[in-house]
Amino acid sequence: MHVHVAEDRADCYDSLRRSGLRTVERLDSFGLLRPGSIAVHAIWVDAAEVALLAERGCFVVTNPSSNQNNGVGRCEVERLLAGGVRMAVGTDGMSGDVTGELARTYFGLRGSAQDPRVGWGETQTLLAGNRALAEVFWPGAGLGTLRVGGPADLVVLDYDPWTPLDAENLLGHVLYGELQRHTRDVICGGRFVLRAGRFPQLSTDPAELSARARRSPRHVGSPRSPSRPRTPPAMMPSFEDFEPLYTEEVLAKRIAELGAEIKGDLADSENLVVVCVLKGALVFMADLIRHLPHNVTCDFLRLSSYQGGTQSTGTVRFDFDLTQPIKGKDVLIVEDIVDTGLSMSFLLKALSAREPRSLKICTLLDKPARRKREVPIAYRGFSIDDRFVIGYGLDLEGRYRNLPYVGALRAEIQAKLDGNSQDALHA
Repeated sequence: MHVHVAEDRADCYDSLRRSGLRTVERLDSFGLLRPGSIAVHAIWVDAAEVALLAERGCFVVTNPSSNQNNGVGRCEVERLLAGGVRMAVGTDGMSGDVTGELARTYFGLRGSAQDPRVGWGETQTLLAGNRALAEVFWPGAGLGTLRVGGPADLVVLDYDPWTPLDAENLLGHVLYGELQRHTRDVICGGRFVLRAGRFPQLSTDPAELSARARRSPRHVGSPRSPSRPRTPPAMMPSFEDFEPLYTEEVLAKRIAELGAEIKGDLADSENLVVVCVLKGALVFMADLIRHLPHNVTCDFLRLSSYQGGTQSTGTVRFDFDLTQPIKGKDVLIVEDIVDTGLSMSFLLKALSAREPRSLKICTLLDKPARRKREVPIAYRGFSIDDRFVIGYGLDLEGRYRNLPYVGALRAEIQAKLDGNSQDALHA
């Protein structure tokens, strides 16, 4: 079996949401991890998943250029190899340059470790892994070897090195020599697929093919910048369109009351972790924890929703996650506002899978009129109508978080912002 595994953090949390299992564990529960199975990427895997991949004899194939292009993170090759996982290197279709991918893995290892001694041994292991993986699919063929009667698979390079080249330093030339641009001939099964830099099977001149490609629609293959829907400028409220809803004094009094309530409920807690949902809850959390026991610790996470048109599709993911385990601890999620409940529902399920002693939500504002999924709110600052609010951590296009009070749109402005424009503000 060949499957992409834990390429993005979203894969992990989707698996947890659906099954309560992490990605590798879920695949194993279906009996899909066997000797020779290929788990591509394996970026967001924990120690238990690494041990499971090693135990099942799977291959993990790392694809550094693809990972960088998709912005999903770096496969910790050194950690997986140390855990006994069989590994190889690939391209994920970004190119046909496996040696280039090997070099990128090598430089990534050194850069991440900040140590020029790292990477050499791991790279040699990856090369051997590619040969071992080929042996799984073509047993006895001897791919990757030069021998009498072996496969006539050869690459001829027009490479005139400036330093000595021998068996001892060949890997160094592979890593530093940019060998792909020196490729002259490629022979597969005794047949030329590239000869003197040209493809003999092509009846059309490569220059003509390139010209045809350039005449294709501009959007084909063009990189796009994903953008969150923005409120049309003509409909964007200004600061003057808001009025105070909860003053600084009212907020301080209510937060002190919340703190006293939480302190009483969790008086026996020895490990209270306050989890701030960024960015909006930062100001609220900073004031709230001053009323909590002295043994509290703080951590942070950030969620985002995939957007469709002007509304959230309801698919939530972690932009970044907690930095500490929460198993056996009391966890208090601090949120600025709960409206649809979709993000909180996702977060409760994801964190519950990590087996905390208790898990509760404390929100400054609750907007039940917009609820799509009910969630248990243990501590609520204020319940509000369906009005757009700013200040005290809440923003409008990144602004006004620093206001010392919570402001709401004036009634006459609120009335104008219905339909999609209003949804865009809530997105």
